[in-house]
Amino acid sequence: MSAITIDNDLVHYEVLGRGRPVILVHGWLGSWRYWIPAMQQLSMKYRTYALDLWGFGETGKDPRRYDFESQVALLDQFMEKMCITKAALVGHSLGASVVARYAAQHPDRVPRLMVISPPLFRLAPPVALTSNPAPKMVEAPKPLVIEAPKPAVSEPVTQAIDPPKSA
Repeated sequence: MSAITIDNDLVHYEVLGRGRPVILVHGWLGSWRYWIPAMQQLSMKYRTYALDLWGFGETGKDPRRYDFESQVALLDQFMEKMCITKAALVGHSLGASVVARYAAQHPDRVPRLMVISPPLFRLAPPVALTSNPAPKMVEAPKPLVIEAPKPAVSEPVTQAIDPPKSA
């Protein structure tokens, strides 16, 4: 178990591989563990991090931190503590909202962004996500399903991080 302290509370994370950083953020009622198949594949090319958000897994359980602002601040402080200046972000469900909000606030730190099954935005994504060219939204070429073979899990993420070069 890897952990750091943020705001006097424990934040659990796991890291695997070498290369450019990719941070995976779990969904509602999840934890870093459901990223294991993706981490195993991505670690061949990237330094892959998965952390537990406030209130999930082994991270601190303070209900005052369960709002989006606190979760986004957790991601920001995590990147600072890990000395990550830029990272591709991948978020599922609740994690999709967290990484989208983070990218909107820090577009210079997010060269790639992938959201998987994001909760519905009120009417549309925040203007910063649709008007700012920094976070590049990429549609997955096929559904991301954990029960699928490992390449089906990692291919969409890999393509979002390193899209194929156009001829």
